[in-house]
Amino acid sequence: MKSFSTGLFIDDLGGLPLNQIVTICGPAGSGKTLLSLILAMRFLYNFFDATAIFIDPENMVSKYDLRKICERNGIPEFTLNNLKIANPVSVNLAIKSIHNVLESVESSHILVVIDPLPSLFLNQPFSSDKVTSKRNKKSLAEEIYGFLDSLTDVLKKRGDYILIIVDQTRALPKNRRIPEFWKREKLVPALWNVLQIFTDTLILLKKIRRRLILLRIVYSKFLPEVMGLLQIGQDILI
Repeated sequence: MKSFSTGLFIDDLGGLPLNQIVTICGPAGSGKTLLSLILAMRFLYNFFDATAIFIDPENMVSKYDLRKICERNGIPEFTLNNLKIANPVSVNLAIKSIHNVLESVESSHILVVIDPLPSLFLNQPFSSDKVTSKRNKKSLAEEIYGFLDSLTDVLKKRGDYILIIVDQTRALPKNRRIPEFWKREKLVPALWNVLQIFTDTLILLKKIRRRLILLRIVYSKFLPEVMGLLQIGQDILI
């Protein structure tokens, strides 16, 4: 199975397998964007012909010094040449941004990050109360299904790929059938009922204390369900 080196304890398991959808979820401040950036840069470093597209509707990447992330994580700065960042505020603009990048490169290794997915469909920064708004939930689910299905088809045709979806966790909704795992955690990904259909590997990040993060692979088609601690400093995960 093709995979790439992440620089994290996942590499002891053989690295992160290609050709899958990875969902990274966790509460605010748990390192989701930083982890996504480092995975994107490691992906670029592993494959000379790679391109990474970071869909950033909330403009979170601007908070980071990308050159320092490279320096502090032992990643050559030239990888940034193949990191394409877009700030679309809707799903249609996101699709256009992705297609524009794909048409301009000949890469056979593509990584796409969408951070966070809910913002593309809610047209504004994520808020848990928006998920339970008056908007037709079935319609929202269908929109997300169609988007992920078509995007995955496009990526498969280009070669080896990774699609990383970032989702925040929220309090358990009332009167809903929730898997036992999330009941024990007393939280649930905002779009868990949609993403569980598409996700091949689900990563949960939890802050243990200041700068100490628990990374847990909740389930995966390719990796064992394991967990490990990450020490998060300024622009670095150890």
